[in-house]
Order: sequence, then C-alpha cells, then structure tokens
Amino acid sequence: PILAPGDINPTHVVSRYLAALEAGDAGAIVQTFAPDGYVREPMGPNPTHRGTAQLRSYFTGQFTAGGIGLQRCAVTDDGVRCALEYNCIRWGADDLPPQAGLAVYERGTDGLLVGPASTTTSRHPSAVPEAVDARRKDASLADGLRHGTARSLARGQSRWR
Repeated sequence: PILAPGDINPTHVVSRYLAALEAGDAGAIVQTFAPDGYVREPMGPNPTHRGTAQLRSYFTGQFTAGGIGLQRCAVTDDGVRCALEYNCIRWGADDLPPQAGLAVYERGTDGLLVGPASTTTSRHPSAVPEAVDARRKDASLADGLRHGTARSLARGQSRWR
C-alpha cells in the first residue's frame, strides 16, 4: 500500500460517515450532514454538492456499485476538523490496488458535518481502462493528488486556514 494502515477510529459523526460510506448507505451518510452541508469532489465541472437533496443524489450515484472501502491510516482531529489519511481499497464489489487519499471533515456547532472535502482521485475500477499499467495509475493518482491539492490551496478554496 501507498500508506501503512493503522488502527484508526475517528470519533463521533466522522465514524458514522465512514460506516455509511463502507455500507453504501446514501440515506445514512446524508444524515451525518447539517442541512446546508456540502461535499466537494476533487475535480469535475460541478464539484460541489450542497444541501440534503444534492447530497442524496450525489451519494446515490456514488453507491450504484455498493459501498466504498477505506483502509484508515492516520487521523488528526482538533474537535472541529478531522483529517483522515486512507487507502481506498474497494469500490462496490471490486477490490482496488490501494489508492492513497486524504479527507478533511469539518463539523458545525451542532456536531454534524458541514464540509468534508475529499482530495482523493479514487474512481470505480470500471472507469479505468484495463490496459493501463497499475504502476502508471498509481503514479498518476499521486501526481494528481499533489497538483490538485496545491491548486485548491492556491485558489483559497480551503475552509480551514
């Protein structure tokens, strides 16, 4: 794996979010968000999905093949924001070569999520051509993570400075 897995158990709403992600349960994952909460994809023409209806639509689409398995590697939590380093190892029924990722979950005053912003580029394996060499995919993903995160920070898109 790119990151070494650990015995990591985030607390409170982040644990509920991760359990729903693993189970592929769109209803349960939406319940971890505040009414105006959002999730932002790492790329795409419309990367932000805000509010209950958009979140439900987004996660329902993400879970068409089933839940998403993450190997938890490291966590930092200051009580408001929780940063989780992980390896994405499963999407639905398909095992993946470990793909490193970082997610930051921001809690509101009510304890619900207001803005998890994932910087992973993990995709369902059906979106990756079979002919692509696994080493090239891993290098490309790591490069995308570095550059995508730097661009987001340079544009001031981080809510936690």
